[in-house]
Amino acid sequence: SHACDGVVVEQTAAGLVPQVGGPCAALTDTAGETIDGVSLERCIRASLEKIVDDASPTRLRPNIVLVLTDDQRWDTLGYMPATFEKLAGRGLVFQNAFATTPICSPSRASIYSGLRARNHGVQINGQEPLFDASMNVAVALAEAGYTNGFFGKYMNGGERFGPFVPPGWDDWQIFLEPAGGSFSEARLNVNGEFRTLEPEQYSTDFLATQANRFIRANVSRPFFLVYAPFAPHAPAEPAPRHRGAYGDLPPHRP
Repeated sequence: SHACDGVVVEQTAAGLVPQVGGPCAALTDTAGETIDGVSLERCIRASLEKIVDDASPTRLRPNIVLVLTDDQRWDTLGYMPATFEKLAGRGLVFQNAFATTPICSPSRASIYSGLRARNHGVQINGQEPLFDASMNVAVALAEAGYTNGFFGKYMNGGERFGPFVPPGWDDWQIFLEPAGGSFSEARLNVNGEFRTLEPEQYSTDFLATQANRFIRANVSRPFFLVYAPFAPHAPAEPAPRHRGAYGDLPPHRP
């Protein structure tokens, strides 16, 4: 048999199959003779990358893109088939997720810092200035050679930060509105300068264009990108080209 990170190829009545242990053990049936190859590949990929990372003279530094929608209910993901096909279909889908403080700014500060609300200080909306921007993940990634960009909603009340650009961020384009953003005529902090978009500039599209430019400009180096549109936060205004596109759907009655 051949051992590699908890996976052993062994002879069975069905032929050679992986005998899986550790966190991947649940992928096999009760007899341990059948396994979903795609799931196995996903399960051991991270461990294999670590083996390569430890052995390679140049450490692996994968590009990271975080898409953070605003106030989206978990049960609306089924209306985003392209997302599942292009992203989840090539990666992992988590069946459960838990937030210790499930409101806007505290959760966002936790995402950026990896800390719980009681530790990063933003325990309710309105406490955004208490967040120590020097402990955001971009600082650590910058030290590892990453170029970092943020496009969209940072926290509520972006204007409370003024023209400040937190350390670690090379391209910083965030909403300024008290609610964290808007769809039309949005006010932005663009790398320390305040800007108001034109009425015809739908903020989701504008920020997506800026994010794409950031990616294309940094294809030769490792980068970390946060794309955080205001959508689908209330009032959930669609782009002008999409108005009326789903007029035949029944009204939402929660």
